[in-house]
Amino acid sequence: MHPELTNLPDDIDKYDVIYIGFPIWWYQEPMAVDTFLESYNFDSKTIIPFCTSTSSSIEQSMTSIQNICPQATVLEGLRLQQANETEIDQWLQNINPGN
Repeated sequence: MHPELTNLPDDIDKYDVIYIGFPIWWYQEPMAVDTFLESYNFDSKTIIPFCTSTSSSIEQSMTSIQNICPQATVLEGLRLQQANETEIDQWLQNINPGN
């Protein structure tokens, strides 16, 4: 059972690109992220996941997000062990979210 969320946006229709940030919990995204993804229609939207984790990869979360939102484009995610502005800038240039 996924947790209930409060203060959700009324809709996400005006957004084409959605960044979703989260910590990795037991090798995957928190259930609250799944609740958020299941609350809206992400068809034709671009989802850009990023997470923090000291040891787990983002791969399992990437698969989960794509399964929950099969009609969305899920771009390559980023896992950070600590804030690193250079790594973030390089990742954003590689995924090129503006195009």
